[in-house]
Amino acid sequence: MKGSGASALVTVLEREGVEVVYGIPGVRNIALYEAIRRSTLRPVLVTNERAAGFMADAYARSTGKVGVCAVIPGPGVTNLLSGVGEALLDSSPMVVLMTAVRKDRHRPFQAQEIPQVDLVKPLVKRVFRIRQIATLPEVLGSAFRTARTGEPGPVAVDIPENILLDSGSFPDYEPLPPLPVGFDEKKFAEIVALLCKARQVGIYVGYGAVGARGFIETLAELLDAPIATTISGRGIIPEDHPRSVGFGFGPAGNPIAEEIFRLCDTVLAIGCKFGEVATGAYGFRKPRCLIHVDINGEVLGRNRMADRTLRADAAVFLPRLVDVLASRQIEGKSEGRICREIARLKEEATAHIARLPERQEAVSPIHLLHRLRSLLPRDAIVTTDSGSHQFWVAGTFPVYESRSLLTPTDFQATGFGIPAAVAAKIAFPERPVVAITGDAGLLAASMEVLTAIREGAPIKILLFHNRRLTMVRAAEEERQGQGSEMTERLMPDLEALSAALSLRHFRIERDAQITEVLASALDASDSVLIEAHIPEAEIDRYLQERLGVASERLPFSLRLRYLAREAWRVVTG
Repeated sequence: MKGSGASALVTVLEREGVEVVYGIPGVRNIALYEAIRRSTLRPVLVTNERAAGFMADAYARSTGKVGVCAVIPGPGVTNLLSGVGEALLDSSPMVVLMTAVRKDRHRPFQAQEIPQVDLVKPLVKRVFRIRQIATLPEVLGSAFRTARTGEPGPVAVDIPENILLDSGSFPDYEPLPPLPVGFDEKKFAEIVALLCKARQVGIYVGYGAVGARGFIETLAELLDAPIATTISGRGIIPEDHPRSVGFGFGPAGNPIAEEIFRLCDTVLAIGCKFGEVATGAYGFRKPRCLIHVDINGEVLGRNRMADRTLRADAAVFLPRLVDVLASRQIEGKSEGRICREIARLKEEATAHIARLPERQEAVSPIHLLHRLRSLLPRDAIVTTDSGSHQFWVAGTFPVYESRSLLTPTDFQATGFGIPAAVAAKIAFPERPVVAITGDAGLLAASMEVLTAIREGAPIKILLFHNRRLTMVRAAEEERQGQGSEMTERLMPDLEALSAALSLRHFRIERDAQITEVLASALDASDSVLIEAHIPEAEIDRYLQERLGVASERLPFSLRLRYLAREAWRVVTG
C-alpha cells in the first residue's frame, strides 16, 4: 500500500478492528485526524484528554476490544495520564497514539516538546517508537499485540509529526494474534488432585476470567461450589445465579459470600490479584488451601501465599479443567446443600431490604439502588466514579451481565464515571447507560456531557449528592475522631448547571419519591441528571470494614497519637 504515514496508520487501525478513536486534534496531528475523517473510523472529540483515556478504557472493558486514543505532544499526553493509569491497574487493552514533535529538523525548544516517552513509560506495558515511515505498520501491529498479550493493558506509540506527513510504500498488513502463554502440566495435575480431594471448594473469579461464564458454571456444578467475584469481575456470573454469592469473600465483601466461603476449605481463584480494593485493604482470611491461577505470573502468591499457583490464561485453563474433572470422581459433594444455603441467605437479604424504613429527610442509598435495579433491564450498563457511591453499588446493586459494570477499581480515578458512560453508550446505543457518581466526580467530568450530546449518546447521571467527599470524611473520622472542612465541597446550582449542559434535571429528596422520579428520568430520551440527596454520614459495610482494617495496620505510634488526640477532644469537649 502507498500513501502518507497518517493514512497507513489509519489502515492498520481499520484492519485491527478499531471502530472509535478518542481524543482532541491539534496542530501536530492534523494529518492523522484528517485521515481518520476520511476513513471508516469514528473520531470522538472530548473536552479534555483525560476523558479520552477514560473513554478508551471503558470502550475496551465494555466491548472486549482494544481502546484507542490519539493526543498531541506535551499537554495532550500529560492530560491523558490518569486514563492510562486507570487502564494499567484495571487491565484494559489500550493503544495511545502520541504524536511527537518533528524529528527531522534537529532544532531544540520546539513547542510542546517534553520527554514524553520517559513520562509515560511507567504507566504502560511498553512504549513503541516509530522513527522510519516504512516500519509504521509493523511497529503499530506489535503495539496492538502487546496490548492484548498476557494481562491486557495500555501501550503507547510515539509518532513524530513528520512521519504522519511523509509518504511512502508499505507492505500489506495483517493483524497479529496475541502471543500464547505457556502451560505447566505438572502444576495443573497437582491442582486437579487438590480439587478432587477438597471437602468444599469455593470459586473466586476476577476480570481475568471475563467471557468464561459457561465454563465457570460447569466447573461449579462439577465441584458443587459457590462462586464469588472481585469487584471488577462482577457480572461474569449473573448475581441471581443459584451459585453466585456476589463479590468478595472477606469481611468487606458481600455478607452472603463471607458466610458461604466460611464453609470452604479450598478456594480456587482465577484471573485476580487479591488487590487492596478487591479485598477491603487485604482484610480476608486465607482458606486452608488456596489455589491461584492468573495469566500474569507476577501476581501469583503476592498478597496471599497460595498453596498452588499456575500461570495460565483462564480461557485455556478452564476448558482443560472442566474436561478433566468431568471424568473424575470428586469427593465430598454436598448434594445441593450449598445452593439451598445460598438461596436462604438471599431470601433473608431481600426481606431485610424490604423491612428497612423509608427515610423522610433524605434518600437511602440501599432503597435508591435497589429500585434502580428493578427499573433497568438486565443488560443495562452502569458506570461509577471513585467514592462512597462506588461501594454502595458494589454491595447493593446486583449485576447480571458480563462487562455491564464499569468501575475504577485499583487506580480509583475521580472523573471516570461520566466519560465511561459516554463511551459505553457510543458502543451500545440500544442499551440504557447510567453513570452513578458523587459530587467530586460531577465536578471533575460534567463537561463530557457535551461530548454525549455531540455524539448523540444520551446518558443518565445519578448523583449521590451531599456536598462532601464522603469516603475521605469517613477516613478522617476513623483516624482523627472528627471530620474537617477540607472534605466539604462547594457545589454549583445543579438545576442551572443542567440547563447549561442541556440536561433534564430531576431531584429526589426522600425515599417516597424514588420510584416515580427514577421511572420518569429513565424514560427520558435525552441525557438527564438525577440529584439524589444522600445523608452526609452514610457509608456502607465495605468502607466500614476497609477503614477499620486500614487503621489497624497503621504504625503503633501513629495509632497512639490518634487515640491521644481523640481522648483530648473528649476531655476538653
